[in-house]
Amino acid sequence: MNLSQKKIVEFILENGKVTNKDVQQLLGVKDSRALKILKELAVVKTSSGKMFLPGGKIEDGESTEDCVVRECLEEMGAKVTVKQYFALGERYFYHEASGRYSHVIGHFFYSDEFEMVCELIEQDDELLWLSNDEAIAELYHPHHRCIGKYGVKNDIELIPNMENEKIFSIYPFEAENFLIDMARDFQEAGGGEPFFFTEAMADEFVTIATENCGKELQALKEGKHYVDAYERAWLNKPFSLLKTTQNTRDLGGYRTNTGIFTREEALLRSDVQNYPSEEDYNYLEKHKITTIIDMRGAKDVAKKPSGFAGKEGFEYYNFQIDEGSGVPESMEAVPVSYMNIASAKSMPDVFRCIAKAKSGVMFNCTAGKDRTGVVAAILLFHAGVSDKDIIDNYVLTKEFGRERLELIHKNFPDVDMNIVTPCEMFMEEFLRLFREKYRDAENYFKSIGLNNEEIQMIRSKLV
Repeated sequence: MNLSQKKIVEFILENGKVTNKDVQQLLGVKDSRALKILKELAVVKTSSGKMFLPGGKIEDGESTEDCVVRECLEEMGAKVTVKQYFALGERYFYHEASGRYSHVIGHFFYSDEFEMVCELIEQDDELLWLSNDEAIAELYHPHHRCIGKYGVKNDIELIPNMENEKIFSIYPFEAENFLIDMARDFQEAGGGEPFFFTEAMADEFVTIATENCGKELQALKEGKHYVDAYERAWLNKPFSLLKTTQNTRDLGGYRTNTGIFTREEALLRSDVQNYPSEEDYNYLEKHKITTIIDMRGAKDVAKKPSGFAGKEGFEYYNFQIDEGSGVPESMEAVPVSYMNIASAKSMPDVFRCIAKAKSGVMFNCTAGKDRTGVVAAILLFHAGVSDKDIIDNYVLTKEFGRERLELIHKNFPDVDMNIVTPCEMFMEEFLRLFREKYRDAENYFKSIGLNNEEIQMIRSKLV
């Protein structure tokens, strides 16, 4: 069972009324003799007028390639040679006719080699050859449109007389090396979890890439070497959501084991907000994040009060958790200290406050690393987020809190920075210990005194 199929099973068990189709789709392409640069896509138009890429459900005992060949024979009347598997597209939707929710997984293949051998089995269906733009406009399923729009494949080649292209008058373009580099992008990379690239993300990437290509060409024309790498980076330097903090981040946007994503602008994790600006207040009010949970101890709060204590329009709570405020004795002791944080006396108050908050919640400790990291991890674990994403969320504090970590090293040279700097092992071991003791987040919440209604209220904040 592959990862996607496993996720479907979990989705069915948790929602009850869910169907799924493991769909193999063939993206048929043929060259237009009138204009070789134009590609046309094979599209099946049904009697209802809806248009789909050729393909269908895998039959029992059938391989993916066999499914493609059979479906194309039935829907196109064509005998095809499958050339390349190049994409996976998913769609969740409510099917009105059956009254069920569906999770469709489309495995997309490419071919330009086929022979028309028979009539279509479905006499009311019609085989059309549409331009890419026409297909994108007419295809019924959004994930079909996305694949049609970004259906790239490994067919890159140099055009004749490349050295005569205008780019060579601007800069000595190394076309052959470029071709080699591009070919590497199509090599299969083993291991790891799937990366889900949505249509919106693709549009954003293309827009950014186009703008940056223009900037680089202009720089070359002006005799400059190239645009600074940071201007072309897909992910720029991390930035806090608040102007006056270093580590304020959203727990939204993480994929769960049911395929849905955690809610955005509902729960923020943060470092302390001693002196929020008007811009910070306005940002939180705009996004309806008005409950503030401060987990610092009494001495820290007295020394540096929160900027939200007594602030009109916000509900501020100080649930003091002293566990995790000091430096553990060793790296091995860090995950154990995180378990102590999870069982702290005030932890039920933290989660009960999150459950009953009327709107969005921001929770913090001093650096937004240990106490905040534990709460964030438990929340994401409860939502069904993968261990990898939970660990990544935790380790990001190393990048966001770089300035604070550098100050610790400067002001306290005897402190072992390996202990205070977040690393994957700390969170990985904490999750192991947490599962060993509680099995899951629901049992944990019950063990600290939360009832079923409160546990469900926390979940509703997350997904």
